[in-house]
Amino acid sequence: MQTAVGVFGGEARKDEVSVHEAPRLMVENVGNSGRPATTSLNSPPFIAVELCRERLGVHPCDKRSVSEYQLLFPAIDFSVGVHPCDKRSVSEYQLLFPAIDFSVIENEEDILWKPDVRETNEELAARGLKFLNW
Repeated sequence: MQTAVGVFGGEARKDEVSVHEAPRLMVENVGNSGRPATTSLNSPPFIAVELCRERLGVHPCDKRSVSEYQLLFPAIDFSVGVHPCDKRSVSEYQLLFPAIDFSVIENEEDILWKPDVRETNEELAARGLKFLNW
């Protein structure tokens, strides 16, 4: 989401007035990026769609939520922003990206990711086409 916000989002705004003009697409310093909050002012609408995401399966980095890992590794702080290996639930993403519409994602946790099955190139291409036809 950070990439989409950076490419298609409103300007990064440091002054408080502009941040209040429109909801934030991304809050300040997501993923320890050091970037200011980005407003949705003059940007197209953003809709989070489960079909449009990284390859699925096997690698924990490809999973959307960390709740499973929080239980397994309680000493690790999983609250440090969005990193490719620090996936979150939908409600956690909503806090970081307030102006993005998450209403079409039906499940809070990632039900598409499987720990023992890696998505093939053909499956990935089919999912991409399904997204394009969405």
